[in-house]
Amino acid sequence: MGFGDVKFMAGMGCFLGWDGVLIAFGIACLLGSIIGLAIMLFTRDHYLPFGPYLSLGVAGVIYGRPEIMGWVDAYCRWMTHQG
Repeated sequence: MGFGDVKFMAGMGCFLGWDGVLIAFGIACLLGSIIGLAIMLFTRDHYLPFGPYLSLGVAGVIYGRPEIMGWVDAYCRWMTHQG
């Protein structure tokens, strides 16, 4: 993660709020790891820019925030009842 990604995440925070940034970052990490592993497997290239995945995470939060928050709430309830 370079300094440009940090600046981009600061802008995301102004636009989405702290909870939206955390969700967008989680989506970006998930997509980046899946697609990055596929790219590394097939091309042997180890450089992967993170900005496009941050953008996809922001789009996911903007267009699917109620659904994502429902999944997060269900996961949190499931984790607290596992004791």
